[in-house]
Amino acid sequence: MSTFGTLDVTEPGVSPALIGKTITNVLRLELSSEDILPLVHSLIEGLSDEIINSAKGSSMILCSILEHRGDQEHVNGQSVLLVQKLHEKLLQLPSEETKVRALMAVRILASHNAMAVIDSLLDFA
Repeated sequence: MSTFGTLDVTEPGVSPALIGKTITNVLRLELSSEDILPLVHSLIEGLSDEIINSAKGSSMILCSILEHRGDQEHVNGQSVLLVQKLHEKLLQLPSEETKVRALMAVRILASHNAMAVIDSLLDFA
């Protein structure tokens, strides 16, 4: 049995935002520095998931992970690549909410490594 017991997301009062926040907090606190970057790449891939709620969840967790751990050397060193991947995904995203969060992820990356992100964005112009 899970530490959290069973969680039925169809139950009234169980918010997807609360579930996302709980998952994010566990990942943010428990993942090693080496595991953050592969997770970020997977979450970027998850932005284009066919299931809209799954894509939204990926975008929520991505933004939170980048906000709290995006300043780490592993992530910071790949800011340009991450911005390029996010730019490619933006063209494929069906949900406006997911698009907004993908743009927020770029903004968060820029807050940690402004020059690299700005240079990368200028390449798209």
